[in-house]
Amino acid sequence: MVNPIEIFTDRLLLRQWRSTDLEPFAQLNADPEVMTYFPAILSRKQSDDLAQRCQQLIQQRGWGFWAVEHKSSCAFIGFLGLHIPRADLPFFPVSKSVGDWPNPTGVMAMPQRGAGPLCRWLSIN
Repeated sequence: MVNPIEIFTDRLLLRQWRSTDLEPFAQLNADPEVMTYFPAILSRKQSDDLAQRCQQLIQQRGWGFWAVEHKSSCAFIGFLGLHIPRADLPFFPVSKSVGDWPNPTGVMAMPQRGAGPLCRWLSIN
C-alpha cells in the first residue's frame, strides 16, 4: 500500500473514497442521463463494488479514480481521475451538470498538484 495522492484546487478536493460517498454515487450511477455513455445503469451493489474497486486501486497505486468533493459544501459530486484503460474507447464520457460540474478544474489540477510525474509516466508507458 502507498500513500494516496490527494489533489486540491480552489473549489475541489480529489480524495480517497468514504462510506458516505456510496449513496450519492449510487444515485448518479442509477440515472440514465448520467450513464448515457456507459454500457448500462448500475444497481446499488454494482455501484458500491465500483467505488470499492476505485478505493482499492488508490490504495495500491496512490492514484486512480478519486472521489470529488466540492470544498465549500463538502458534498460528494462525482469521481474523476486516471486509469490505465484495458481497451480503446471511442468516446470521452461526460455526465450531466451538477451546479458548475463538469468543469476542467480537477483535470487541470492533476499535473499541477502532484500528479505531474504520474501523468508523464502514463504518457510514455
